[in-house]
Amino acid sequence: RKISYSSSVFSLVQARPSLLTGAGFCTENPSNPNPIFLPLWDMAVGFSPLSAAALCYCALNRIKRCNFGSWSAKVAREGFPQFQLKGSEAAKPRSPGEMAGGRRSVLVVVCVVLLATGGVCEVLELTDSSFQSTVNEAELAAVLFHAPWCPHCHSYLSDVFSPAATLLGSEDITMATLDIDAAKEVQTKYVIQQVPSIRLFRKGQMFPYEGPRQQVGVADLVMYLREERDKQGLEENPVITLTNDNFDDITTSELILVEFYTDLCVPCQRLEPIFADAARQLQRETPPIRLGRVQIPDQMKVAERFPLEGYPLLIFFRRGTQYNYTGPKETASGIVEYMRQQAGPSSIPLEQTVDVKRFINRRAISVVGYFHEDTDSVLLREFRESGNLVRTEMELGHTHQRGVAGGMGQDPDTIVIYHPVHLVSPWETGHSVISSPPSNASQLRQLYLEHARPLVGQMTTGNHDNLYSHRPLLVAYYDIDWSSDGFKATQYWHDLVASAARDFITSGVVFAIANEEDFLDDLR
Repeated sequence: RKISYSSSVFSLVQARPSLLTGAGFCTENPSNPNPIFLPLWDMAVGFSPLSAAALCYCALNRIKRCNFGSWSAKVAREGFPQFQLKGSEAAKPRSPGEMAGGRRSVLVVVCVVLLATGGVCEVLELTDSSFQSTVNEAELAAVLFHAPWCPHCHSYLSDVFSPAATLLGSEDITMATLDIDAAKEVQTKYVIQQVPSIRLFRKGQMFPYEGPRQQVGVADLVMYLREERDKQGLEENPVITLTNDNFDDITTSELILVEFYTDLCVPCQRLEPIFADAARQLQRETPPIRLGRVQIPDQMKVAERFPLEGYPLLIFFRRGTQYNYTGPKETASGIVEYMRQQAGPSSIPLEQTVDVKRFINRRAISVVGYFHEDTDSVLLREFRESGNLVRTEMELGHTHQRGVAGGMGQDPDTIVIYHPVHLVSPWETGHSVISSPPSNASQLRQLYLEHARPLVGQMTTGNHDNLYSHRPLLVAYYDIDWSSDGFKATQYWHDLVASAARDFITSGVVFAIANEEDFLDDLR
């Protein structure tokens, strides 16, 4: 019954094995007052035989307090009195007969001690007066905002945050707490509205915490903070300051996301650390994706060119062409994922029939343009531009090989929207043909959206604003799993909805399925 606890022990060891002297299973025999301790070095958790032997000695002799450092040194000089160690082999009892007799129960014995070379990371208690100087000096500071009336804060501090600080030891990570009831000035400045809440600071600049949630253990927090510490080789804040003088030069030469903001705007203040964190991550892309900011009203010559109805306003530019940002703003990871989708070619060249079949035989909405050999046609140029308008909803490919169009049964200058193969029911063809496409990117986008939905498509957080904004809309929410394990069950419910939807094809009702976990907030 005790063994289940060992999983958290192992994750703790993986976080910093050098802090552990030993762990193992202890078999206790009622007829023998001395338990036999079996070290766990075969479990690949990083103990040395000497470290485990130290704990064995304490277990065998029932010692509650033991100076492991001095005792291990003694063993190294004189040898271990009850065990004979051979390399990394398991310790063996001196007499095999000690294992005989009676019923045995299994206990897990764990001892965590700091080595003489390790350090103890103190959790600092910050105030309004000490906060700024502390975070300004720290290479990386993790600050836990809490309140005395919050029971979750007390448990998280004692069970996760403080043990994580101990494991981090003398590493260059400052661990601190701040009582928001006593430090109103800091709480107001950084808009802390929920406790317990963690924020990261690098040399005084705040970054959002996107690590493990409260229910996750100590080791996960330690590993996350180490990953954040290792990011410091990147430029601290790579967000470009855009001005009236450099705006056109920068936005016409590369893909860049631009934020228009004002200093007094509270939502702008909340977005600032998120925006900076996203910029640090995107600068590692090949080529890097840049983020910039325009301060209003200082740069009014630039601001007057855009419809600034509210702040913060996000617009991205691709070689000078302006596009509305429709992605998330709440997390850096959301901004990063959206901007990654905006990078790369808007349409993939497909040279052979097999390339087209491979392209459309996926779990995504695919649009293929079959064009004449004239690669500079206006229609092909507008088709490529239309791909920039639907990057988050579908993927585009094109071919100007006459044999490829014929092999797919299509005429030149035809655009075909292929539905995801796993969402095509027996009552539909699986594709829609635009035989006389307009030579206008915006009009092409509108046609894609009108024909992109199969009889019963899958609504996601990425497509619900554009593909599933139609009303009336009927959605079946359940646990969707298209992997081999859950495919049959998922398809069963999809086809069941489709069998009902076919009776309403001309009614104007749109049918969809959706993964319940993705829309829990909406369902609540």
